[in-house]
Amino acid sequence: MRNEIEHRPALCAAIGLAFGIASGAVVFLPLLFVAFLLFIKRFVNRVTAAGGFLTGVLLYGGPPVSTYTHRHDIDAVVTVSSVPRLTRTGSSCEVEWNGLPHWMYWSGEPSLSMGARVRASGTVGPLRSRFLGSSQVGSIQAKSLEVIESGPPVLGAAAAVRDSFVRFSHRSLPDEWAQAVDALCFNVDARLDDRVQSALTRSGLRHIVSVSGLHVVILAVGLMGALSVVPIPRPAQLLLLALLLSFYAMATGLRPPVVRAVMMAMLMLSAYLFRREGDLLCALSISAIAYLLFRPESLFNPGFQLSFVTVAGLGLWLQYSDSLPTQPVRRLFAQCKQTAKASFVASLCSAPLVAFHFGIISIISVLSNVLVVIVLPFIVMGALLAFGISPVAPALAQGTMTVIVGPLTGWVLFVTESLGTLPVSAVNVPEFNALWLILLYAPLVLFWRRRVRPT
Repeated sequence: MRNEIEHRPALCAAIGLAFGIASGAVVFLPLLFVAFLLFIKRFVNRVTAAGGFLTGVLLYGGPPVSTYTHRHDIDAVVTVSSVPRLTRTGSSCEVEWNGLPHWMYWSGEPSLSMGARVRASGTVGPLRSRFLGSSQVGSIQAKSLEVIESGPPVLGAAAAVRDSFVRFSHRSLPDEWAQAVDALCFNVDARLDDRVQSALTRSGLRHIVSVSGLHVVILAVGLMGALSVVPIPRPAQLLLLALLLSFYAMATGLRPPVVRAVMMAMLMLSAYLFRREGDLLCALSISAIAYLLFRPESLFNPGFQLSFVTVAGLGLWLQYSDSLPTQPVRRLFAQCKQTAKASFVASLCSAPLVAFHFGIISIISVLSNVLVVIVLPFIVMGALLAFGISPVAPALAQGTMTVIVGPLTGWVLFVTESLGTLPVSAVNVPEFNALWLILLYAPLVLFWRRRVRPT
């Protein structure tokens, strides 16, 4: 384990940065960081980790304290500080008012973009219960909004593409399927009904209908396949891929898992330009540093924690596989076996965090993931392709949604509801102190094996 860390200065810096940010909320973490410094031997890595720690301490002084006890009227200019999300009744986003972060809700127009300045009239008060413990200090329920200054045009264009896709999916498919496709392709998961939401959590498929690294990998592979037939140099292909994936990240909300996956994909794919082999843990570390420097409070976000811990676990414990068989049936079986292994490692690594944040552990996540992941590429790429060609070939687009995307989405919902509603699908976990996470993750080190790279 020490060897895996020692040869990656970026990983040392990322660990130090995370310790520094978290030390503002957990007082004993500096002692653990000292133990980490003693664990690593190289002087340069100790300096790098210490630099990351000090940067984290300076960046984040602790969570803001809410002073709201009741709701009262507000008429103020706020700045949109996150990509707005579509909800069941309208939209929501994080805004900054009086130098403090708030969560704002509104219905109807206008469609806002990150960076916009708007005049909000409505009420402000305590956070809704599901946001307690987040970085926001209060919530604003806006009855009317007036845009004073628009955000960057590219962010507005990304939001417009997402909204257009949602309208397209609902024209093409029944509402239940369309809502699932919206979640699968653009993170519009708030409109799924409570029954499906509960089944997703119990079946371990929550990450499937919330755009994550898996979706970015699917899109990146599809785009690289399309760009490979275009007669342009490889560096130009990578630049175009980076622009397309970045635009997709904006459209899906710039959530930590998506940003992490986009950055990692470009780092891994670009390594060959420098005659280097891509390294997953280094790419993960660099993306973590970049995101935390931009939004240090994201370290306490469950999505950030689950995304980075799970991928780190895959990088440490999932071994490279031999080449796949050429015979179709054996190849499919081998792919399912690889998916099951990856799902098992991901479930094992994420289980303590899922139990801590959501009070539940799925027992059937490996099975449900294997049954769903095999069809996910056809849903995501099929829906995005149909949306892309709909202006010029509406009949073909409708046929793709009806014949391919719709039935496969129905399969995902069938697996989710069939397995997620079983009494044995998950176990509830009582609330526990965050300190137990250290004791729960420590035994995973015993399962680590030196990663063998293929020759």
